[in-house]
Amino acid sequence: MPYPGLKKDDRRRNDLQTALWQEIPRKLHYSLPLRQYGPDSENDCPTGGQDTLGEYTMPPDPLPSPLQQFVNTVTTALDEGREEARLLPRVGEAMKALVARDNWLDPACARPHPQYYQQYLLYLDPKARFSVVSFVWAPGQQTPIHDHTVWGCVGMLRGEEREQHYTVAADGIPRPLGEERRLRPGEAVFVSPTLGDIHTVSNAQADQVSISIHAYGGNIGTIQRHVFPPEGGAPKNFVSGYANAATPT
Repeated sequence: MPYPGLKKDDRRRNDLQTALWQEIPRKLHYSLPLRQYGPDSENDCPTGGQDTLGEYTMPPDPLPSPLQQFVNTVTTALDEGREEARLLPRVGEAMKALVARDNWLDPACARPHPQYYQQYLLYLDPKARFSVVSFVWAPGQQTPIHDHTVWGCVGMLRGEEREQHYTVAADGIPRPLGEERRLRPGEAVFVSPTLGDIHTVSNAQADQVSISIHAYGGNIGTIQRHVFPPEGGAPKNFVSGYANAATPT
């Protein structure tokens, strides 16, 4: 069912790797105000023209019970000093439990935008050791080729996503690594510099919104990351920010 208020023309696939490349990273996310990351900054924040935070607010406190359980599990694992190889399986199982139920996400953190996919902050660890966000994809929306620089776990809550990993050779040209895969509700996958950190993600649904829940090993909205041009060359820096709040530090 088409999402209310989404125009027909907005459902066309926006191939950000090609048509929008000249405007990357400005259009990578719709998040922080331009007054913080202006057009003259090398780390220009991809806002899509947003210059205020408008009606967006942080999710309510206390957290919904399923999210609180996930946060507790990850916090305990980090408190135990688990290295990535032992941490990620535990995070993955907790993520699968979190996305097994689609009845807890605040509607304010499930709103699509007709042009830009949205990254809403759901939780930030007080020590900034990890963050949890919802990614909201309108039909046809897709990321450019990008990295994360920290570990991440992605769980599918609603709809369906496509993911393609890449490797970047010495010439700077990103080339597909392995087969494209689909992520369906209840499933979880990982990214990290040790496992494979460069990919693209898109909404696999042609006529409906998809939502995934992501946990990252840091305050992902403040981390400098990279977009890789399909034709090769130097990667471009970006800082994603969040769609619902000024970036916590």
